[in-house]
Amino acid sequence: MTINTQCIKSIYNIIYHEIEDGHVKVIENWYWGNVGYQIRDTAYDALAIADSLYDDELPIESYLDVLIIKFKQLLTEIKSDPNDVDGYSYATMKTIISKLLTLQADYKNDDEECEIRRREIIEYALSHPEWTIFKSVQKLIHWGRSKLGF
Repeated sequence: MTINTQCIKSIYNIIYHEIEDGHVKVIENWYWGNVGYQIRDTAYDALAIADSLYDDELPIESYLDVLIIKFKQLLTEIKSDPNDVDGYSYATMKTIISKLLTLQADYKNDDEECEIRRREIIEYALSHPEWTIFKSVQKLIHWGRSKLGF
């Protein structure tokens, strides 16, 4: 599997994680109320955008750039949406964007050690349940700060 394919899978896993979180909260609506629907619907909107923008011919860096721009536009729309009273849709989109920015920062770094670490993190994320992706991103942030100074 190429690094581009792994990166695409990581992008979709980030979105699917939020969809799954929404589904769980829909099932547990006795506790969460309508929160699950907000999370799930926002994540499905993100998935629709990701699907509509995906092109095999587009370099992965360009795809990530465009995807993040579109997600930020959606975030702006959500921020002004009076139906997102408790901010769960906003938080969901903000979470997706944050994880994609971390993935993008790592992907754009050309350092050989970073490439090896990127592969390790993506392989780790792909081999574990969806919820562990967040831990992978946390490890990436910690590693990037300690090794690269950002």
